[in-house]
Amino acid sequence: MLTTILAAAVTVTLAGAPAPQLEQHEANLIPVGTKVPDFELQTPAGAKLKLLETLKKSKVTIINFWFYNCGACRAEAPHLNAIFEKTKSQGVSVLAFNRGDTPEIVKNYFSENKFSYTPIMAPVEVHQKFGVRAYPTNYVVDSEGVVVARFVGWNEQKLKDALAKKGIKMD
Repeated sequence: MLTTILAAAVTVTLAGAPAPQLEQHEANLIPVGTKVPDFELQTPAGAKLKLLETLKKSKVTIINFWFYNCGACRAEAPHLNAIFEKTKSQGVSVLAFNRGDTPEIVKNYFSENKFSYTPIMAPVEVHQKFGVRAYPTNYVVDSEGVVVARFVGWNEQKLKDALAKKGIKMD
C-alpha cells in the first residue's frame, strides 16, 4: 500500500513537471541499446511467461509501466490501445506491467475498457530493475530485448519515432 501511495505522489508531481525533472527520471531508465533483464512474469489470469522468450514472438514490444490509481496512466491507456490496434499486424505487441494492483482490478479495468493488449502482474523488483520511478513509463524493445527507446509519461511522437526506426508504419 505504501508503495502505491508513493508512486501516486510521483505521478502527481510529474503531471506538470518541467523537462529537467522528467530528464532526471529518464536518466534512471535502462539505456537505449541495452538488453532488458529477463524475468518470469504472470498475467492476471495466472499464465506464466518469460520476458525474453515473449519478446522474441514480436518484431517490437512496447512495455508500459502503470498502476490503476495513476491518472496519467489511465489517460494514456486508450492511446496505447489504439496504437496497438494499428500496428499489431506488423508485429507490435504491448505488455502493460502493473505495479501493486490485484489481478481482479487489472482484469476488470482491461475488460471494462476493451483493451486488447496484454496486462502483466509485475512485482516491484521488475519496476526497480527497469529503473522506473515515475508513472507512466514506456519502453520500446526489439525482439532480442534491446531497448530502442524509453521515456517517462505519454509521448506519442517519441513512440511513433521509435516504431518507425524498426520499420513499423502508423498510417
